[in-house]
Amino acid sequence: MFYREQRSYEQIARSLQISANAVGPKLDRVRRRLKNILAALPTDDDSCSDPFLNLIS
Repeated sequence: MFYREQRSYEQIARSLQISANAVGPKLDRVRRRLKNILAALPTDDDSCSDPFLNLIS
């Protein structure tokens, strides 16, 4: 929402029915989770048997 739809913290807070102060920590947690997921994907040097993962990496 923040990046894709360019919404403000206040707009996100209203959509999620949380306080605007809670939006920042939630975004931070999501960024860290995404970073960990992406780090676990195989690199170009790794061989991957899953064709879907080969398409998105």
